[in-house]
Amino acid sequence: MKFLFGLFTGIVVGMLVAPARGEELRRRISQRTGDLADTSRKKMRRVSDTAQETAQQAADRAHEIANSAQHAAAAAQKTAQHVSAAVQEKAHQISSAAGEKLQQAAETASAITDAVRRQTA
Repeated sequence: MKFLFGLFTGIVVGMLVAPARGEELRRRISQRTGDLADTSRKKMRRVSDTAQETAQQAADRAHEIANSAQHAAAAAQKTAQHVSAAVQEKAHQISSAAGEKLQQAAETASAITDAVRRQTA
């Protein structure tokens, strides 16, 4: 913005110092001022358009990231449920097998106790 102000000031001073009739000088200043204003409006419009495009791209990207995160969270939850179910099933199988082994051990111990009693009796 300082650049545009400096440019405008330079143009006005240059025109004031240049030899020309008063009416011609006023016309030139008016024309240059109008040109400068048009150029400034065009540049501001471009900057505004670029800012809007960038903001839209950022919003789109944020939306994509949020969707990806939701999908990843859903997949992780599903995987956790499958793992939990598998762990519970395996724990049940181990518990059942341990119960069977404990029953066999108790039966074996009882049989040994009976055999020892018969031999000592």
